[in-house]
Amino acid sequence: MKPEAKVEFFHDQGEEPGEKTIEKFGMPVHSLYATRDVISKKQEIDVFDDDGNVLYKSVSKVSFLDKTDITDGSGNPVAHFERKKLSLRERHILTMENGMEILLEKELMHLIKEVTNIRQLEWQIKGYVQRLNFQLVDKDENIVAAIGQRMIAKKEKYSIDVYQTESEDVIACILILLIHIVRDRNIKDTRKIIKFV
Repeated sequence: MKPEAKVEFFHDQGEEPGEKTIEKFGMPVHSLYATRDVISKKQEIDVFDDDGNVLYKSVSKVSFLDKTDITDGSGNPVAHFERKKLSLRERHILTMENGMEILLEKELMHLIKEVTNIRQLEWQIKGYVQRLNFQLVDKDENIVAAIGQRMIAKKEKYSIDVYQTESEDVIACILILLIHIVRDRNIKDTRKIIKFV
């Protein structure tokens, strides 16, 4: 079963995944949802279930390093990450509370869609990361999660279809990290345009 980047994966809270998602990957075990307030300076991201219970929450300290802590719904630490210095190959490290460090490393040779390797888990992120519409797959190309974004005026909304529930905390943390990566890229691109103009 090969993931396709062209499928739009987003669906609203309480809705089933779209036909194309179910056709390609089957029905997920369950779905999670995330929101980010675009106009808020706090940069908080909540991940919640179908009933609206907050399962994960991220809070960032506004600084050059963009230090971000991720907790569960009760406030217990789950993971942490900071912005790293830029390199030719885009690399980011997510440190889980159990001490495991997860390195996200973008492959350079893909021009249209992104492929990012997560070596510690033997996973890949495939699809349109810049639009936050992508899939997490394991080493055997089995689907781990399908994530989709819908952007509305004041909030970004995401659906997370979870196929491997034992990895749910890692899936949620990777999405939060990718939201930050895309935001940083957009800020960088905007600065380039302003400088050029």
